[in-house]
Amino acid sequence: MTRVFHAILMTLLLGCQSLEHPKITRVDLEKSEFIVLDVNYSEQNIKWNNFSTEEQSIILEWVKYPTDRLKISINTYAPNIIIKGEKYNVNFTGDLVVYNYKVNSGKWLQGVRKRNTNDLKVINCILTKIKKLRQ
Repeated sequence: MTRVFHAILMTLLLGCQSLEHPKITRVDLEKSEFIVLDVNYSEQNIKWNNFSTEEQSIILEWVKYPTDRLKISINTYAPNIIIKGEKYNVNFTGDLVVYNYKVNSGKWLQGVRKRNTNDLKVINCILTKIKKLRQ
C-alpha cells in the first residue's frame, strides 16, 4: 500500500513540474538517426546527409524554436517517428512530442508537450524522405 501511495504521489509531483527544452544543435543532428517505425516496429533509418539542404533547414528551424515548456513524464510512450542522438531522442507519437535526454548526472529525463504546426513540418519532411528512399 505504501509503495502505491508513493508512486501516485511522485506522479502527481513530477507531473506538475516543467523543464526547459533540451538544446539540440546542428552537430547533434549530423550524428543522429531519423527513424520511422511502422505498425510492426520495423525501422526505416535515415542519416542527416540523406536530407537535402532545404529539408535540413526545416529541421534546424524546428530545433531552434521550442514553443513551450515540457511537462515531466514518467509514462512510457510507443515509439513512432524518432530523432535519435547520442544524448537525446525525440519521439513524435500521437498528438505529443516526447523528449528523452541525458542530464549532467548521466541520468535520463523525459518531458512531453502537445504537438504543433512546426512539428508537423518536421514529421512530413521525414516521412517524405522515407517514401523517396523506399522507391
